[in-house]
Amino acid sequence: MKICVLGNALSIHTERLVMYLANKSYEVHLISFRKSRIDGIPAYYYEPQYNNSLYKGFYFLKNLKKIKKHIWSINPDILHAHYLTSYGFLGALSGVTPLVVSAMGTDLIVDSRKSLLHRFIISSVIKKANLVTIGASHLEKQIQDLGGDMNKTIKVTAGVDISRFNFRKQPQRDGKKIVILSCRVFEKEQNVEYLIRALAPILRKRRDIEVQFLGDGTHRAYCQNLTKDLGIEHSTEFFGFVEHDQMPIHYYQADIYVSSSTSDADHISLMEALACGLFPVVSDIPTNREWIEDNKNGLLAPLNNKEIFGKKILEAIERRDMRERSKKYNFDLVKSKAEYGKDLEILEEYYYKLYQEKQTS
Repeated sequence: MKICVLGNALSIHTERLVMYLANKSYEVHLISFRKSRIDGIPAYYYEPQYNNSLYKGFYFLKNLKKIKKHIWSINPDILHAHYLTSYGFLGALSGVTPLVVSAMGTDLIVDSRKSLLHRFIISSVIKKANLVTIGASHLEKQIQDLGGDMNKTIKVTAGVDISRFNFRKQPQRDGKKIVILSCRVFEKEQNVEYLIRALAPILRKRRDIEVQFLGDGTHRAYCQNLTKDLGIEHSTEFFGFVEHDQMPIHYYQADIYVSSSTSDADHISLMEALACGLFPVVSDIPTNREWIEDNKNGLLAPLNNKEIFGKKILEAIERRDMRERSKKYNFDLVKSKAEYGKDLEILEEYYYKLYQEKQTS
């Protein structure tokens, strides 16, 4: 079977999918607006030179005919597009079927409310798709509200490779410092500025805490300068983009995982952190509530009060017993709900069903 994937090559969701399919001996082609290094996959990049959203929109329209022609030249048995307002829209415009689209959360929760045009595009893509995948159960309502058919909607999470992300592999550390880890990209929805401001009072008082920021994005420079303005740069370190195969190293060096994201679907870094034994302090949003029971296996913190968010982080720092108790529970939770490959096997079954329907139509 020949499968063409449209998606951000830098996204772990895209990487996980194409590597899984390639390892199953499918013929996989990747088309992306972002360049990355995914070994062994024929990849084609149409990369805009600027981050300006207006320019990117112009670039998209300018190259639409070329990309459509490229997709048709591949002649895939399945076209799978990630993110509804960009790659999903492109997939829908291509006219290639069967079309599978993956909603990533922000497209449904944030983008659909930006304008009537955004909502129209997203609704059109959902209705045109032969199959829609979502990363979390709470997104079902958004799909329904946008006119989606729930009989054509399934939940799929890329999952966690528990052979690599496993708290039992965490090396012994001297314990002199508490390490807090943030793995979110520096964009508006990930809300890293809020997290930094919540951490600032703690970091000014205590020198036994280090905060590590992984990831890149348009707000990274601003957030890095903010730590200097708040006088906490001595306790923070910015690593930039980290290849996924290097992520276990960073998880194993940390004690607490934090996220103040305003929306999420498939919160992969949270799942990986749980499997690696980190104690989570995360925003109280629907996706995180699917994983965290407050005061049991993590702490949920509000997005409208950074003082309380900071107090929750401080509670996690001071309650080592709670952190230790949660490790095995959280690992077992990830193993039962999100072990790598389980949901992708289900997705494969749907691929075959769509492929067979096309062959007999």
